[in-house]
Amino acid sequence: MSELSEILAARLTDFTGMDAVLRFDLGDEFNLVRSLGAGYQEPWSVSLFVGQLADFWDLDDQDQLVVASSGASGLVLTGGRQQIFDNAVVNADWMRVEWKLKGQGHQNGRRRFWDLKVGYRWYGLPAVDNTLTITFKRQRTNQTRRDWGLRRNTLSALELQLPPARAGEGFTRVVLEYGKVFPLWKVLAGLKIGFIHENRREYDAALGIFSPERVRQSEIYIQPVALF
Repeated sequence: MSELSEILAARLTDFTGMDAVLRFDLGDEFNLVRSLGAGYQEPWSVSLFVGQLADFWDLDDQDQLVVASSGASGLVLTGGRQQIFDNAVVNADWMRVEWKLKGQGHQNGRRRFWDLKVGYRWYGLPAVDNTLTITFKRQRTNQTRRDWGLRRNTLSALELQLPPARAGEGFTRVVLEYGKVFPLWKVLAGLKIGFIHENRREYDAALGIFSPERVRQSEIYIQPVALF
């Protein structure tokens, strides 16, 4: 009887390990599917930009005028009808209004991009605080050069959210991202690693409700990157 129990226990251990594989668990703290979806707050959105666009000219190697870079500044209205909490889609209208400063340049295979936005986000949910938002993104790439340095062929991002009603409790959302890409045919491909910290109510997808208390949660994630 003891031999049969040992066999059953071994089989149960095998199934438990297979279940972890099917859930894409890598260790006790990292899940591949959750990592791919981390950092995103909505599955889709619609934006309206009202502002000014400007081009900056320069001379190329043949002494001809070309658009070396361009910039934009103005108001951006963004909204949608679905949001993502704890990798679950919640049907709720939301809106974000931001002032945007953006610049980008492309010359001799080199690309530079940066985007700064400051604004306010309405979540449209009583359980989630509306927040002041700051977002900064930057890319610095070279299509013709493979470089292992920490500055070239990189992308980075910072996002901060602070609720005015609870400013004394600090940021409710902090996101930091750093990515490294390499030329691959006509594409720049690589990986980015991110860190996200949130202080909010957790969402239970099975029950469709938020927890009564706020929970501090942090997560490190890794995602593939492809720049065309």
